[in-house]
Amino acid sequence: MFADKDAVIREFHRVLKHGSLMIVSVPNRYVMSLVRLNESPDVALDLLEDRTHNTLESHGGTSVPIHRATPDQLREICTRNGFAVEKIVGKLFTMPVFLKEEISHSRSYSQEFFEKILKIETALSERQDALGLAQTFQVVARKK
Repeated sequence: MFADKDAVIREFHRVLKHGSLMIVSVPNRYVMSLVRLNESPDVALDLLEDRTHNTLESHGGTSVPIHRATPDQLREICTRNGFAVEKIVGKLFTMPVFLKEEISHSRSYSQEFFEKILKIETALSERQDALGLAQTFQVVARKK
């Protein structure tokens, strides 16, 4: 997510027609900080408290900071910028964060394994009480 989160959402509000839907994906601050815990507790804490950011590097050498959010922050940003949040769903609960590395990096899976993981992902994706486990949030909001 961009550094000035409000400016981004305001721009969506400016260009969308009244009643249009906006769908935005944002990395989960909680899970991304836990992923970095093995690297360094200090790095994990800085990510959790939004003091530091990973960057996305382009082929042209441009570096863009990756800002994360919590579900409450995402809801608040959308609401204060003229959107009614219809739902927030979680994406990628089990893979690759919660699976052993040898499983998550495997080049092939059995169809049965894949279907069970897909069933778990689908069941968790819209559970509001499980949002904190998702790697990414996707907000669906309507312009007021």
